[in-house]
Amino acid sequence: MLAATLRDPEAAIFVCERDGALLGFCTVRIDRGPPIQLEVRRAEITDLIVRGNERRRGVGRGLVDRALAWVKERGVERCEVRVAGLNAECQRFWRSIGFGDLMDVLHRRL
Repeated sequence: MLAATLRDPEAAIFVCERDGALLGFCTVRIDRGPPIQLEVRRAEITDLIVRGNERRRGVGRGLVDRALAWVKERGVERCEVRVAGLNAECQRFWRSIGFGDLMDVLHRRL
């Protein structure tokens, strides 16, 4: 999956490291919808992982800022992220950097 992401011109992976140690990474991709939609391109941050001991030190925010800049450079005007409704810590993080509600996703276990 990593190799496919690296080959995809509509996707990017950003990393944060210090002294050769990986502190976190962020994966973003641009999706295209059918031309019948008003907005045919949107971005999605699919992964944001930060080492536990590096959280609340600006690593995640810096990675997201870089991913959003990459998206904007490509002319995409909206970015989404999926966060579990019960994950209050992640909800707070994303809201603190300007993300908000778009739609509710309903599901049913079978």
